Amino acid sequence: MPSNSQAIVKKSLSKPSRSLVLAVFAPVAALVALPAFSSISTDSHYQRVATRETLVTAYCPCKICCGGEANGITSTGRNAFRFTGVAADPTAIPYGNFVRIPGVGFRKVDDTGGAMRQSWRKNRVYHLDLRFRSHEVARKWGRKWMKVDVYEPLF
Repeated sequence: MPSNSQAIVKKSLSKPSRSLVLAVFAPVAALVALPAFSSISTDSHYQRVATRETLVTAYCPCKICCGGEANGITSTGRNAFRFTGVAADPTAIPYGNFVRIPGVGFRKVDDTGGAMRQSWRKNRVYHLDLRFRSHEVARKWGRKWMKVDVYEPLF
């Protein structure tokens, strides 16, 4: 027996409907919209596990910030020009976790860099490199010490 949502989709396929788009994409939209939320609800797939005093710097995916061999792909395979995210040492804050940065919101840990790895491995300093699309915006960010919430997936 089909579920209620399957029945709605099947019925809606016979004629175009705005509700079909909402029915099909509502769960995806909720996950994609996650970085814009100021908090993650208890029924989400993430839970806050820590608040860390963190050095937060910034970069963009350009050759100046990432070096001459940069190709615009993060270390997890995401398009750095298309998706916002942060770089961290994955042994300190694992890939796939989200961080909530004050004044910015939620960002997914999807990249790493030598400075982040060195900060953690040599000095046990949490260091995030916040990715912006614009070189000018990244440079204006500078270096900030902030309390950052870390969220990990429940699955």
